[in-house]
Amino acid sequence: MKINQFDQDNGTLQRLVKANVSRLNTLMERDRVDGLLVITVDNWRYLTGLPIHHSVSYANVNAAILRRGDKLPSLLPLDFFASGIKPTAPWYEIVKELPFLGSMEAYQPIGIDKWPGLMADAFRQLGLADKTLAIDPGL
Repeated sequence: MKINQFDQDNGTLQRLVKANVSRLNTLMERDRVDGLLVITVDNWRYLTGLPIHHSVSYANVNAAILRRGDKLPSLLPLDFFASGIKPTAPWYEIVKELPFLGSMEAYQPIGIDKWPGLMADAFRQLGLADKTLAIDPGL
């Protein structure tokens, strides 16, 4: 499977993600972290098992939040990327879709100014607004 393709073997994908989430939950429990936000390519793939966008310019555009104790992360994908997740991996909760308005040029994401507010809303919705969070720096 390529990093930018959806895996057709959903059973294997779900087992892999559950094993990764279990390991993360152990670390979060040990370090008393209530939630984890990931956005970088490697961390997105590790936590969700889902592909990245086919263009490296768009690689860090999907986010996922894992609450300590949850069996799966909640997703905050780029709005046009969410359409591929819903039919392929319907077991995921999509908390918010991150808007990408106007030009599809990767370095001009007009909707990006809304992302911090949407992520803050997602933290509130998931009960993490006043909790200890680990944040992927997105580098």
